[in-house]
Amino acid sequence: MDDRIDDRRVEMRTITAEVTDVQTWSETSVGSSGGGAFIHPKYGAWIDPVRTWSSTEVIVRARLRYEDGRSSSLDFPGSQVRLSTGDALLLVIAEEEVGKRWELAGVANATTSEISYLGQFERICPMAPRTRTERFGRSGFILLFVWMFVMLAISGQINDIATWRSVFNTTFFGGFCILFVTLQARKAFRRRRAEAEQRYQSLFQRTCSTALAACQATAREGRQAAPVVVA
Repeated sequence: MDDRIDDRRVEMRTITAEVTDVQTWSETSVGSSGGGAFIHPKYGAWIDPVRTWSSTEVIVRARLRYEDGRSSSLDFPGSQVRLSTGDALLLVIAEEEVGKRWELAGVANATTSEISYLGQFERICPMAPRTRTERFGRSGFILLFVWMFVMLAISGQINDIATWRSVFNTTFFGGFCILFVTLQARKAFRRRRAEAEQRYQSLFQRTCSTALAACQATAREGRQAAPVVVA
């Protein structure tokens, strides 16, 4: 199944595998900041307390056996994917046509019918400013800083109060215009990115729904074709 996302043709397909083993563990990251002091006989003292934080991530490592007999292990974020030994898993692979980039977009558990979207959107569809307006949004703050610096330097050389007011008004108005255009450009880029990722997620959902429906149909056909044993 494919779709055009931000002028790119993205195709998603599924690979079927059986979960033969599941291992789960957690990884904890600890960080800190602060921890400084300032003492002055006239202005007093200032102390920055040490701040620490930690985050724990659950990792699920699944041993998979594919239809052709090969086996491999894959790690999934435990907060998004729940697996058990014996589950039939559908790995949803996203591939971009031109760059031939591919990434695991998510998984669908055919046993429990659970769908897990793993993101990785930017790896398939790297977003970059495309129009002049969007490119301006990337460098607008630099231009604003240069504009303010130059105009303030000019105003510092002016002794006439009327001229100074005119330069000040020009500085303020020009800075406001640059800031307004920059914010609008960034907003337009974020909107385009959000629309592209929404189409990416929609393609993922349609791919999972189609694959799960096919698995369920195959399972029903297998049950109907099973021989009936009469005691």
